Amino acid sequence: MDNTTMNVFNVTAIATMEISNETMLQWRKEDDGIIKARTQFLISIVLCMIALIINILCIFATLHIPNKLVCSYKLFLSLTVANIIGAFSHSMSATNLYLFHQYGYGGWNDRNLTILYDFAHIVYLTAVAASEFSILGLAGIRYIAIVHPFRHDELTRDRYLYAWLMIIWVFSIFVGLLVCIYMVNDDAYVIIVHYIWPALFILIFLFIIVLYLRVYWETRRIRNNLGYDIGELLHNYSAFITTMMLTMTLVLCAIPYWIIELLKKTHPNDQAIWTVSQNYCQYLPVINFIIDPIIFASRTKDIKVGFRQLRKKLINLCNGYKGYTNYNRHQQSMCLTTTKIESVM
Repeated sequence: MDNTTMNVFNVTAIATMEISNETMLQWRKEDDGIIKARTQFLISIVLCMIALIINILCIFATLHIPNKLVCSYKLFLSLTVANIIGAFSHSMSATNLYLFHQYGYGGWNDRNLTILYDFAHIVYLTAVAASEFSILGLAGIRYIAIVHPFRHDELTRDRYLYAWLMIIWVFSIFVGLLVCIYMVNDDAYVIIVHYIWPALFILIFLFIIVLYLRVYWETRRIRNNLGYDIGELLHNYSAFITTMMLTMTLVLCAIPYWIIELLKKTHPNDQAIWTVSQNYCQYLPVINFIIDPIIFASRTKDIKVGFRQLRKKLINLCNGYKGYTNYNRHQQSMCLTTTKIESVM
């Protein structure tokens, strides 16, 4: 073997070794990505299950309130339904990310992955919109109860409430469809989702703040008025504070999420932004879906009564099932005893 052949052989061997090292490094990165995706998927699914359970329990507790459901409780039902839809969409997004890292666009149908991602994002925006306007409706009802108490019954009739609920969900679905239409245009999509939508959200938040300031001023003004039911005033003021807590929770969870999503668009190669998004900010929306019903239920007396009624009903059902089981066992034992007696005779 001459020197030329040896040189070619050495170069080939070195190139093969380098390719092997690069391949191993790539495989290691893919394995790390799959492990991270699996961890994020499990955390998201657990949080979504908690959100679904809590919101469903709050729905059943609200439906078991002994008295007639007032407007605020119906809007709370709208909020819990929006939370359930939002948690479901978040679980779909987590599933999409996991499938991408597990199979890649070449293994699993890339069209299915794209449809799953787009559908989850549209459903999420619809749920967030419905959640925001439900909270706005709660703030408006308490504003009417405190600032315009004599017109409260007139302005909170069922037909007005159902009209507002229809506006909430029709507009929320319209937002989702609008995003769906402009998804093919990246520039329009970024403007709508990362600029117009957060601006609308901030306007709703500022409007609720203005309502709160008006309510606070009116409460201080009429607190010493003996012609007004002070107990009812304090109750409505406490309920408005509950609405403010729901609003602040939504803001604290939504604003960091939107900021990170915007930075991901403007700085797509910044690894630190993606790390913060994947490890922390992506869980904020579903955490908000968990906190909302806990705040409202823990600060509302009737919801607590509804939980007690629901617990009693579940206990009665369990006792009835046990009694039915014991009755069947008794009947079976009686039949066996009768059969043995007949066989002996």
